Amino acid sequence: MKRLSLALMTTAACMCMSLTSQAAGTMPPMFDWSGPYVGLNAGNAWARVDYGITLTGEKAKTNPEGFVGGGQVGYNFQMNQWVFGPEFSFNYADMIGGKFRSLINPTVAYSSKFRSYAILGGRLGYAVDNVLLYTNVGYALADIKVAGVFTGVDSFSKSKTFGGLAIGAGVDCALTNDMSVGLNFTYADFGSKTLNGLTKTLNLNYTASNVNPRLYAVTARINYHF
Repeated sequence: MKRLSLALMTTAACMCMSLTSQAAGTMPPMFDWSGPYVGLNAGNAWARVDYGITLTGEKAKTNPEGFVGGGQVGYNFQMNQWVFGPEFSFNYADMIGGKFRSLINPTVAYSSKFRSYAILGGRLGYAVDNVLLYTNVGYALADIKVAGVFTGVDSFSKSKTFGGLAIGAGVDCALTNDMSVGLNFTYADFGSKTLNGLTKTLNLNYTASNVNPRLYAVTARINYHF
Protein backbone atom coordinates (compact mmCIF):
# COMPACT_ATOMS: atom_id res chain seq x y z
CA MET A 1 0.00 0.00 0.00
CA LYS A 2 2.76 2.45 0.97
CA ARG A 3 4.78 1.55 -2.14
CA LEU A 4 1.72 2.05 -4.34
CA SER A 5 1.04 5.48 -2.83
CA LEU A 6 4.67 6.56 -3.26
CA ALA A 7 4.66 5.38 -6.87
CA LEU A 8 1.45 7.27 -7.62
CA MET A 9 2.80 10.49 -6.11
CA THR A 10 6.11 10.19 -7.98
CA THR A 11 4.23 9.59 -11.23
CA ALA A 12 2.01 12.61 -10.55
CA ALA A 13 5.03 14.84 -9.98
CA CYS A 14 6.65 13.67 -13.22
CA MET A 15 3.42 14.17 -15.18
CA CYS A 16 3.04 17.60 -13.61
CA MET A 17 6.49 18.71 -14.77
CA SER A 18 5.79 17.37 -18.24
CA LEU A 19 2.43 19.14 -18.51
CA THR A 20 3.73 22.47 -17.30
CA SER A 21 6.74 22.35 -19.60
CA GLN A 22 4.31 21.91 -22.51
CA ALA A 23 2.33 24.91 -21.26
CA ALA A 24 5.32 27.24 -21.07
CA GLY A 25 4.34 30.88 -20.96
CA THR A 26 1.22 30.34 -18.83
CA MET A 27 3.20 30.33 -15.56
CA PRO A 28 5.23 33.11 -13.91
CA PRO A 29 9.00 32.43 -13.42
CA MET A 30 8.37 31.22 -9.83
CA PHE A 31 4.90 30.09 -8.81
CA ASP A 32 3.39 31.71 -5.72
CA TRP A 33 1.45 29.16 -3.62
CA SER A 34 0.24 31.64 -1.01
CA GLY A 35 -3.47 32.39 -0.55
CA PRO A 36 -6.78 30.56 -0.16
CA TYR A 37 -7.89 27.56 -2.20
CA VAL A 38 -10.93 25.31 -2.53
CA GLY A 39 -11.32 22.05 -4.39
CA LEU A 40 -12.68 18.55 -4.92
CA ASN A 41 -11.19 15.11 -4.43
CA ALA A 42 -12.03 11.49 -5.23
CA GLY A 43 -10.33 8.14 -4.87
CA ASN A 44 -10.32 4.82 -3.11
CA ALA A 45 -9.90 3.84 0.53
CA TRP A 46 -9.18 0.71 2.52
CA ALA A 47 -9.84 0.15 6.22
CA ARG A 48 -9.34 -2.35 9.01
CA VAL A 49 -11.96 -2.49 11.76
CA ASP A 50 -11.37 -5.08 14.48
CA TYR A 51 -13.61 -5.67 17.50
CA GLY A 52 -14.46 -8.28 20.07
CA ILE A 53 -18.07 -9.46 19.92
CA THR A 54 -19.88 -11.16 22.81
CA LEU A 55 -22.55 -12.88 20.69
CA THR A 56 -20.09 -15.53 19.54
CA GLY A 57 -17.22 -14.76 21.91
CA GLU A 58 -14.55 -13.99 19.32
CA LYS A 59 -12.67 -11.16 17.59
CA ALA A 60 -14.13 -9.96 14.30
CA LYS A 61 -11.67 -8.64 11.70
CA THR A 62 -13.37 -6.70 8.92
CA ASN A 63 -11.84 -4.94 5.90
CA PRO A 64 -14.23 -2.51 4.19
CA GLU A 65 -13.08 -0.67 1.08
CA GLY A 66 -14.52 1.47 -1.68
CA PHE A 67 -15.01 4.90 -3.18
CA VAL A 68 -14.42 8.14 -1.28
CA GLY A 69 -15.08 11.64 -2.56
CA GLY A 70 -15.55 15.14 -1.24
CA GLY A 71 -13.91 18.52 -1.01
CA GLN A 72 -11.30 20.58 0.78
CA VAL A 73 -10.65 24.20 1.64
CA GLY A 74 -7.46 25.72 2.96
CA TYR A 75 -5.01 28.59 3.06
CA ASN A 76 -1.32 28.59 2.11
CA PHE A 77 1.39 30.75 3.61
CA GLN A 78 4.74 30.80 1.80
CA MET A 79 8.21 31.68 3.08
CA ASN A 80 10.74 31.27 0.29
CA GLN A 81 10.16 27.67 -0.81
CA TRP A 82 8.41 26.53 2.38
CA VAL A 83 4.61 26.36 2.19
CA PHE A 84 2.35 25.77 5.20
CA GLY A 85 -1.20 26.38 6.36
CA PRO A 86 -4.50 24.96 7.62
CA GLU A 87 -6.84 22.70 5.66
CA PHE A 88 -10.29 21.20 6.26
CA SER A 89 -11.61 18.30 4.19
CA PHE A 90 -14.83 16.30 4.19
CA ASN A 91 -15.37 13.04 2.34
CA TYR A 92 -18.38 10.84 1.68
CA ALA A 93 -17.40 7.18 1.89
CA ASP A 94 -19.01 4.14 0.31
CA MET A 95 -16.76 1.58 1.97
CA ILE A 96 -18.32 -1.83 2.46
CA GLY A 97 -17.40 -5.51 2.12
CA GLY A 98 -14.63 -7.41 3.86
CA LYS A 99 -17.03 -9.41 6.04
CA PHE A 100 -15.81 -11.69 8.82
CA ARG A 101 -17.44 -15.11 8.95
CA SER A 102 -17.70 -16.40 12.51
CA LEU A 103 -15.36 -19.25 13.36
CA ILE A 104 -17.74 -20.34 16.14
CA ASN A 105 -20.99 -20.24 14.18
CA PRO A 106 -20.58 -20.11 10.36
CA THR A 107 -24.15 -18.80 9.93
CA VAL A 108 -23.04 -15.51 11.54
CA ALA A 109 -21.19 -12.79 9.61
CA TYR A 110 -19.87 -9.48 10.95
CA SER A 111 -19.13 -6.35 8.93
CA SER A 112 -18.28 -2.67 9.19
CA LYS A 113 -18.81 0.38 7.04
CA PHE A 114 -17.25 3.84 6.75
CA ARG A 115 -19.96 6.35 5.79
CA SER A 116 -18.05 9.66 5.95
CA TYR A 117 -14.98 11.27 7.46
CA ALA A 118 -13.58 14.76 7.97
CA ILE A 119 -10.10 16.06 8.79
CA LEU A 120 -9.09 19.41 10.27
CA GLY A 121 -5.35 19.92 10.22
CA GLY A 122 -2.41 21.52 8.54
CA ARG A 123 0.09 21.00 5.76
CA LEU A 124 3.84 21.65 5.57
CA GLY A 125 5.49 21.45 2.19
CA TYR A 126 8.44 22.38 0.02
CA ALA A 127 7.83 24.00 -3.35
CA VAL A 128 9.98 23.53 -6.41
CA ASP A 129 8.42 26.22 -8.59
CA ASN A 130 4.94 24.89 -9.48
CA VAL A 131 5.39 21.47 -7.78
CA LEU A 132 4.58 21.23 -4.07
CA LEU A 133 5.58 18.20 -1.99
CA TYR A 134 3.95 18.19 1.44
CA THR A 135 3.04 16.27 4.57
CA ASN A 136 -0.24 16.72 6.41
CA VAL A 137 -1.37 16.04 9.97
CA GLY A 138 -4.67 16.67 11.73
CA TYR A 139 -7.61 15.45 13.78
CA ALA A 140 -10.07 13.18 11.99
CA LEU A 141 -13.70 12.29 12.68
CA ALA A 142 -15.50 9.38 11.03
CA ASP A 143 -19.04 7.97 10.97
CA ILE A 144 -18.64 4.19 11.23
CA LYS A 145 -21.16 1.35 11.48
CA VAL A 146 -20.57 -2.19 12.74
CA ALA A 147 -23.12 -4.91 12.03
CA GLY A 148 -23.82 -8.61 12.29
CA VAL A 149 -26.23 -11.00 10.59
CA PHE A 150 -27.44 -14.37 11.90
CA THR A 151 -28.67 -15.85 8.62
CA GLY A 152 -32.47 -16.07 8.69
CA VAL A 153 -32.63 -15.48 12.44
CA ASP A 154 -31.45 -12.12 13.73
CA SER A 155 -29.22 -9.12 13.10
CA PHE A 156 -27.80 -5.96 14.66
CA SER A 157 -26.15 -2.71 13.60
CA LYS A 158 -24.69 0.21 15.52
CA SER A 159 -23.24 3.52 14.32
CA LYS A 160 -20.82 5.77 16.17
CA THR A 161 -18.61 8.80 15.55
CA PHE A 162 -14.93 8.04 16.08
CA GLY A 163 -12.06 10.51 16.37
CA GLY A 164 -8.30 10.20 16.06
CA LEU A 165 -5.03 11.24 14.44
CA ALA A 166 -4.61 11.53 10.68
CA ILE A 167 -1.26 11.82 8.89
CA GLY A 168 -0.34 11.78 5.24
CA ALA A 169 1.66 13.11 2.33
CA GLY A 170 0.99 14.39 -1.14
CA VAL A 171 2.06 16.28 -4.21
CA ASP A 172 0.30 19.24 -5.85
CA CYS A 173 1.09 20.60 -9.28
CA ALA A 174 0.00 24.07 -10.46
CA LEU A 175 -1.11 23.90 -14.09
CA THR A 176 -2.01 27.59 -14.28
CA ASN A 177 -1.95 30.56 -11.90
CA ASP A 178 -5.29 29.53 -10.37
CA MET A 179 -5.56 25.76 -10.93
CA SER A 180 -3.66 22.82 -9.43
CA VAL A 181 -4.03 19.04 -9.42
CA GLY A 182 -2.50 16.48 -7.12
CA LEU A 183 -2.49 13.19 -5.25
CA ASN A 184 -2.75 12.59 -1.51
CA PHE A 185 -2.26 9.57 0.73
CA THR A 186 -3.78 9.67 4.24
CA TYR A 187 -3.68 7.25 7.14
CA ALA A 188 -5.99 7.71 10.14
CA ASP A 189 -6.24 5.78 13.40
CA PHE A 190 -9.54 6.45 15.17
CA GLY A 191 -8.67 4.90 18.52
CA SER A 192 -11.11 2.44 20.07
CA LYS A 193 -14.60 2.47 21.56
CA THR A 194 -17.04 -0.07 22.98
CA LEU A 195 -20.57 -0.30 21.53
CA ASN A 196 -23.57 -1.92 23.21
CA GLY A 197 -27.10 -2.74 22.09
CA LEU A 198 -29.84 -5.28 21.43
CA THR A 199 -30.32 -7.44 18.35
CA LYS A 200 -33.30 -6.51 16.19
CA THR A 201 -35.42 -9.68 16.45
CA LEU A 202 -34.56 -11.64 19.59
CA ASN A 203 -33.48 -8.60 21.66
CA LEU A 204 -30.22 -10.25 22.70
CA ASN A 205 -27.70 -8.08 24.50
CA TYR A 206 -24.42 -7.66 22.65
CA THR A 207 -21.18 -5.77 23.17
CA ALA A 208 -18.69 -4.87 20.46
CA SER A 209 -15.57 -4.11 22.48
CA ASN A 210 -12.44 -2.20 21.49
CA VAL A 211 -13.77 -1.25 18.05
CA ASN A 212 -10.60 0.08 16.39
CA PRO A 213 -11.04 1.61 12.89
CA ARG A 214 -7.96 2.43 10.77
CA LEU A 215 -8.23 4.11 7.38
CA TYR A 216 -5.92 4.26 4.33
CA ALA A 217 -7.03 6.58 1.51
CA VAL A 218 -5.54 7.63 -1.82
CA THR A 219 -7.30 10.54 -3.54
CA ALA A 220 -6.80 12.68 -6.60
CA ARG A 221 -7.39 16.39 -5.99
CA ILE A 222 -8.14 19.50 -8.00
CA ASN A 223 -7.96 22.96 -6.41
CA TYR A 224 -8.86 26.48 -7.45
CA HIS A 225 -6.52 29.13 -6.01
CA PHE A 226 -7.73 32.66 -5.35
